[in-house]
Amino acid sequence: MQFINRTVPLYPVERMPHVSDDNINDVIGDDNDGSHVGLMQVVTNKARAWNWLENTEYGVGTVFKQKFRNAYSYYQGKLTQDPTITKLTPKQLEENAVGKYGDHAELGWYWTWNGVDKWDPTINTPLKNYVDDVVSRAQ
Repeated sequence: MQFINRTVPLYPVERMPHVSDDNINDVIGDDNDGSHVGLMQVVTNKARAWNWLENTEYGVGTVFKQKFRNAYSYYQGKLTQDPTITKLTPKQLEENAVGKYGDHAELGWYWTWNGVDKWDPTINTPLKNYVDDVVSRAQ
């Protein structure tokens, strides 16, 4: 996943770092692409582009840790509002962090408190599909 074969004429090399298709103009390979790079799709820089170990270390050690802290803060906020609510499982907490990692992060949380009796998985299809796909690949 760090390096892909490119068939786009703008990239006449056999193997290059996988860059994001930011899809602003619905054209792969246009000037809007490439804001994120590699296996973990982190913000582009030379080291993260060409070294998959650096890419992964930064993605997991910096980006995902921050997403996990954000998910934990969200959870703690709900517990502060109502200490009697059921607890998020570690898996649910991780899924909330995963949901904030990808392209659909602006779409909310994977697990939300329904205000009554349980944590509900999102009904937001793009976010749900993204998290379900990532989690299924990790198992």
